[in-house]
Amino acid sequence: MTRIALLWNKVLHNPSALIVGNTVVQSMLRLMSNVILARLLAPSAFALLALTSLILTGLQMVSDVGIAITALREGEMSRENEAKLWTMQLVRGIAVGALMVVAAVPIGWAYQDAQLRNVVAALALLPVLQGAQSLYPILALAHRRLLPSTLLEVTGRVFAIIVSIVVALVSPTVWALVVATLGGAVFTTVGSHMLSGRLPRFVLDRGYIKNQWRFARWIQTSSTLTFVGMQIDKALFPFLFGMSAFGLYGIGATFAAIPAQVTQRWSASVYYPLAVQLLKGDARGRAQLLGVRTTMLLYSVIVTLVVMAGSPAFFLLLYAPRYHAAAQFAEILAIGTFFEVAESSLRHFPLVEGTPHFEVWTVIVRLVAFAGAVFAVHLLGIGVAGYALAYVVALACSHMFMLVTCVRRGYLRPGFDILLTAMLIAAAGVIYVIPLPQTGAVSLVAQAVVVAGVGGAAMFAVYVRRGLPSLPVEPAPETLMEAAEDELGTFPKRA
Repeated sequence: MTRIALLWNKVLHNPSALIVGNTVVQSMLRLMSNVILARLLAPSAFALLALTSLILTGLQMVSDVGIAITALREGEMSRENEAKLWTMQLVRGIAVGALMVVAAVPIGWAYQDAQLRNVVAALALLPVLQGAQSLYPILALAHRRLLPSTLLEVTGRVFAIIVSIVVALVSPTVWALVVATLGGAVFTTVGSHMLSGRLPRFVLDRGYIKNQWRFARWIQTSSTLTFVGMQIDKALFPFLFGMSAFGLYGIGATFAAIPAQVTQRWSASVYYPLAVQLLKGDARGRAQLLGVRTTMLLYSVIVTLVVMAGSPAFFLLLYAPRYHAAAQFAEILAIGTFFEVAESSLRHFPLVEGTPHFEVWTVIVRLVAFAGAVFAVHLLGIGVAGYALAYVVALACSHMFMLVTCVRRGYLRPGFDILLTAMLIAAAGVIYVIPLPQTGAVSLVAQAVVVAGVGGAAMFAVYVRRGLPSLPVEPAPETLMEAAEDELGTFPKRA
């Protein structure tokens, strides 16, 4: 028990370990719920929720006013400033909800789906509930206390899963997912205030809002372009191939995105603060940061190949036959997650040095490459699988653009990225061109065990040689805010 307690204590005090653990647990919970609900719901139900979530995410990113970033930067906020910031969060949530209600009819008309209109209108309550959440879990992050946000996220996910399964057994329609989503938001909102121990006050301060908006316009532009670049494939898919196919595409994409889900949080909460700390130091600091990035990419390529190789067995074993086609999407899109991870880790280099416009050009390159790849796929008549491949090509192009940018500015050398990319493509080609037998439950289970065993051994080997992708002492997330303040110079002042 002593060793277990020591290991648990180490995890709780290591931001990288806790973030990765939280994300892995949530990914597993999400996959588990998808497997169960796929037995009860049609693919179109998942498509309707995914498309509505896409619309909501777009509105939230376009209206991003940097509330979380400001809360992280402030850390210890006065009651007055916390009330002002929470008021902005609530007002923004209400505004986004109102926009969703207004947009429900034209969205339903555009996609020729009356049920989509109703789902969008119902989920307009979600941003309002999110806006009412306490700032306490975010403020805790500034002091490296990740447990409040982790606890809320995991328990909220479990609650939503239970609700979705119970409602789906009674009413096997998309409304099981809608009710669960709203129920999870209510649970998280109430839980955040219980952890805080007090209710916030409504304080509308025009001067505070004006200062916050001056800072937020930069975040808003970046968030909007990033959203378009990352989600354009999902926005266009229903128009081209229909809702049912989009449901399969979304489920496959969820499985393929497991590596990216882990690294995105780690990148924002650990890697960027490290970049701020080390890039502004000496050459040794830069070498340390590149070492952390190398470790992270090694883990990423292993998990990417495991997801790709394990997709057929996973879907054939656990999903109903009508969902088996999602395995092909997962196989293809898994490759793209590696390029996404590699590119996002490179974006921090010019951002820390005060040249954020390269991020905009990266998104533009991705959009242009995606349009060209989709056009080529259409001419060749490859079909729906080619569409997924077009998105992977776009991610690879944006990664190469950012890599060239970083090499030209002297941040790093390209050899490792090129070598790892070549190895990934070669291994992926072998997996895709020479598929394993896909008949018989025993054969599929054996394949899953072999894939998991090989992947686990490879990850253990990386761990023995390089450890976790972090430093012994990591900077608190508030370092991220200090860097942003240096770059923009428009943050509201501390109380």
